[in-house]
Amino acid sequence: MRFDPRVRGSWAGGPGGDGTPLSPGAAEICRVKVAPAIVAEMAEPGRGHNLRLEVSAVPESKLDEAYAIEAICAMPGSPLTPVSPANKRVSDSPSSWDVAKRSLRGEMPGPYRTKLNHTFQSMIRDALRPGMTVLDIGSGRHPSIPPAERPADSYYIGLDVSARELELAPPGSYDEVVVADVTSPADSLLGRVDLAISFQVFEHVSSLQRSFDNVHEFLRPGGRLIAQFSGRRTLFGLANRFIPHSAAKAVLRVTLRKRPDQIFPTYYDRCWYDAVVTDLSGWTELTVTPLHRGATYLGFSRRLRAAYLLYEEWVRRSERHNLAAYYIVDATR
Repeated sequence: MRFDPRVRGSWAGGPGGDGTPLSPGAAEICRVKVAPAIVAEMAEPGRGHNLRLEVSAVPESKLDEAYAIEAICAMPGSPLTPVSPANKRVSDSPSSWDVAKRSLRGEMPGPYRTKLNHTFQSMIRDALRPGMTVLDIGSGRHPSIPPAERPADSYYIGLDVSARELELAPPGSYDEVVVADVTSPADSLLGRVDLAISFQVFEHVSSLQRSFDNVHEFLRPGGRLIAQFSGRRTLFGLANRFIPHSAAKAVLRVTLRKRPDQIFPTYYDRCWYDAVVTDLSGWTELTVTPLHRGATYLGFSRRLRAAYLLYEEWVRRSERHNLAAYYIVDATR
């Protein structure tokens, strides 16, 4: 559900949706429309827990990128009112130095307090409809949407370059499997797909442009691609390109506790903001959301992690989107 900037701060339902206060001690779930890049920042210290104040801190530049998300409303007795120019900005986020200092105490900023796939999964759930044909690209043994969470009468296709990875998926994961490289055409998929999804796969393809072009052909008119992938111009992106794959596997085993059989070669082909926008410029609708949470790789050293967070805060605050750690693409054919 796309956000209409003419009704900024409006509620999609839940307690307080009519502007009435929450009861004392309430901690309820409301649906409110907020830009995905801002969602995790709501939990940052200093923002407070009044959802009205948090929503009011969303930059004007982000309003046209917003999606419906779920947020916790937990300020007893505080009214939830729509944002207006008069109350548009009430609180400020912590300074970059504050973020770094808090990380030394083990307190990470808001984006790190949710799972890496949090926004991606929220967008998928909002896009799913009964009867859809869904293509899960590069999902292998771990489909992005478990069977129990799929809408009625949906048809779920798994595409992966590895037949073995698809075979290792739990029984009933797929209605159909296609063993193919997304960089190559797959005639059996042409014009069949309503929603194509992909989580942390496109940094592993040899040609991002060809991948996007093929997915475009797989989709029906009006079909959507929702994908999250890693950025090229990051600390770990540089390391992956210059460190041998065997050494990279050893590093990831230590830093992210990944199993060796789940670590694949990376190319990061055109995986930066301007290139992605250019490669998808021919689609009907497009939103590319940068995500800033690359410090996860430095969890073994709080000092290194704090230094990286200083850099990452500079990237985020100065809107240097080409340096983001991750991107979420939402494109409509």
